[in-house]
Amino acid sequence: MPQCAVATCRNSHRQTRGRCIRYHRFPQIPEVRSRWVRACGRVPLSNGEIPFNIQTARICSLHFTNESYEKDMEHLVLGLPVRSRLRRGAVPTIGVPVNVQPVTKMLVEDAKRSLLKVTHAKMLTNQKVMGKNGLSNDSKQQPATEKRQQQDHHHHNNHNYQHQHQQRAKSGNHQVNQEQKMAGIDVLLALGLKPAPR
Repeated sequence: MPQCAVATCRNSHRQTRGRCIRYHRFPQIPEVRSRWVRACGRVPLSNGEIPFNIQTARICSLHFTNESYEKDMEHLVLGLPVRSRLRRGAVPTIGVPVNVQPVTKMLVEDAKRSLLKVTHAKMLTNQKVMGKNGLSNDSKQQPATEKRQQQDHHHHNNHNYQHQHQQRAKSGNHQVNQEQKMAGIDVLLALGLKPAPR
């Protein structure tokens, strides 16, 4: 059963069952992992080794701020279940014996990657909408005059459809740009920085 590795925490999976508490594995990135180990506040062994098995150790989610988690906009936009994932540079900062700082560079990289995922998800959503609104071709046999009339009608509709598609693409790009700006501001605020005045 997972138990929190923070020296001052007594949480375990058994004790917190039924509550919204997750137990996070130690990260693979050495720089981030070493900060997690320091935050736990446990005295190293006489040989200098970590006093717990880092492969099986966990830290419970009560030690992480909301900003430590990725906003799963990709799944949100696509209507899929939202995942709860830690950012790569996040470190435990709540109720820990030793205060450590997050790896800011990685937080910024994660924020950029999140923006790209959101943009990609928006594009997929727009494509699905366009596909639903698209015209379906009827493969049934029809008289030649009726076919000609339908071809003229389809040509006219296609022209209107292309115009609507261009308008939607413009408004979609504007919306994505706005979201990117807002997400950029969120990153700055999460890092304790203020956006530059306009």
